[in-house]
Amino acid sequence: MKSLNDLRAFCGYLARKYGSPGASSEEEKAEEFRRVYLKGLPSNLKALRAVASCCGLELTGLDKMPRNVRGYHEICNGHLYVYYRQDDTVSGIQNTILHEMREMMETLFAQADSNYEPLKTRTRHLAANRFATAVLLPEKEFRANAFKTGFDVVGLAQTYSKSCSQVLLRMGEVLQGKLFFMEPYLNRTMPMPLTGRSPTGPLAATKMPNQISMALTDCFPKRQAGSPGLTRRHDREIPKSPPGTTYHSN
Repeated sequence: MKSLNDLRAFCGYLARKYGSPGASSEEEKAEEFRRVYLKGLPSNLKALRAVASCCGLELTGLDKMPRNVRGYHEICNGHLYVYYRQDDTVSGIQNTILHEMREMMETLFAQADSNYEPLKTRTRHLAANRFATAVLLPEKEFRANAFKTGFDVVGLAQTYSKSCSQVLLRMGEVLQGKLFFMEPYLNRTMPMPLTGRSPTGPLAATKMPNQISMALTDCFPKRQAGSPGLTRRHDREIPKSPPGTTYHSN
């Protein structure tokens, strides 16, 4: 890589290493990002601000934003801008910086590889969420800590300064790739789905571990009569954005 002072260089590096930007998973992109920029440092807000500056991004906190929008980005005359809620939590700002950076990377991938077709808006949003989480909660380290703590969702949330819901989603990703908790912890050969309904059939008598059950109670309030089941954050509607601008909700 010729220079680290441009996000375009990183995108070109990924395109060359994997043959195409689409050939690498979000986990692999996140691992490369951590190796190249963080170099073993914790992914705290101070470090992410420094990385953003190194990549040529200008970060700006805004007092007012559209409802349910945590941030957006602009690419204007070759300059990269990321805007976030000034009053957001530290964790929220971390997610916003990485999320918007990943969405910008999708545009830059097309510049680095003329044969690459950028992801559509919906898929790009999901990829950005996955990338941000993978940077903040590294797969191997997080999996090891999950087993080490006995799947203590609350404890892991405190360790990584993340919400219980984000920890639960990440736990499902690193353990199986879906929202399931596996046999070693439930002492069953079949996975137990993470849903808002009670299991039926062979799993009906299986009880969730106390920490997970408590975390689910804290993270997901009981449904009201007639309301839909649990909805993951990624399934919420994304506000429409003006051309050249991308918003994301949390």
